[in-house]
Amino acid sequence: MKSVSELVLSVQDRISLPITDEDRFDRPAVVRIFNEVISEQVTPKLIQEGGEYLVHRLVLPLTTAGLPTYPNLRIPMPKRAYGRALREIKYAADAGSGAYNVWDEINVTATSVAEADTYERQGWSQSAPMVCIVNDHIRLLGNPDSATGAIVLYYYLEISDIVDKTTEFAAISDISFAPLTSITTFTAAAGAEYGTFQADGIVKFVDIYRNSTGAILRPDVRLTRTAASTFTTTDLTANDVKELATYQSGGVPVVLPQISELYFVPAGQSQFSTIPDPFDSILVLETSSRILESLGDMQGLEVVARMLVKAYDSITVSMGNRISGQQKKVVDNRNIASVQRGYGRRYR
Repeated sequence: MKSVSELVLSVQDRISLPITDEDRFDRPAVVRIFNEVISEQVTPKLIQEGGEYLVHRLVLPLTTAGLPTYPNLRIPMPKRAYGRALREIKYAADAGSGAYNVWDEINVTATSVAEADTYERQGWSQSAPMVCIVNDHIRLLGNPDSATGAIVLYYYLEISDIVDKTTEFAAISDISFAPLTSITTFTAAAGAEYGTFQADGIVKFVDIYRNSTGAILRPDVRLTRTAASTFTTTDLTANDVKELATYQSGGVPVVLPQISELYFVPAGQSQFSTIPDPFDSILVLETSSRILESLGDMQGLEVVARMLVKAYDSITVSMGNRISGQQKKVVDNRNIASVQRGYGRRYR
């Protein structure tokens, strides 16, 4: 995926103007426009055409150390959920030792505040759980004080802001998991540029990022830097660690000539693009279009507009159906993209 420097240079090539601190559109201004375009144009298009690319799964156990995790029966919405909306709400029974399996999940029915009192009187049912969404939280219905298991939220993760940095990341060269302590230890690759990323002994939230595709694999991981090139967390399970290892070309530890696929980047911020490669072109062209329009360069704007038509057509072809050999596609009317096309609904 492209770095912020590569994206800025691409914009400079499109508008045929140098971007320096003396120009009206200097480098910080271009980076700000990048983030505006990501929020206003790239994210909706990616949700519409990119299948479930931005969808993340968040497991929220209903009990902690034998006590209700949410005594007021209100679960906060994920802080980075795009549009403050959810893709799906599900319930998973505890499979033992705090494991919540995807294959054990069942759909949770969401109702309105007006109808909530009816279901409150019916009590909590782990076979047919009910919720309603109020303000910025999910309210569990039926007074499930003794409920076990977990609420599982699927949501579209907001695309990370692009930041003009060069050293706030760390390439992962090895991953290990200690079953007795549930501690995951990461080793940074030799020569990794983490100079200003995180000081020793400091806990920070990071995203685990796959460099080859721009995908955020795990958002908001609490990470402690314990030594010059060593980081630890207790936020991941043994299966999480095994899954992350499968994303590493050639396996872990990383052995030359392999290059690390996995990076740590600050949560919600990245000096790399966190969108699929075809969307980098959309980001560059839409940013160039805004700059040219502001500069009054109508001729350049027309050229970029024609390029944008082709770029959007390419997106539809390349990501409109991520399983190209699939002849029949089942439409889920709860998909947020379905709502944008005029049918279906979403949890909100």
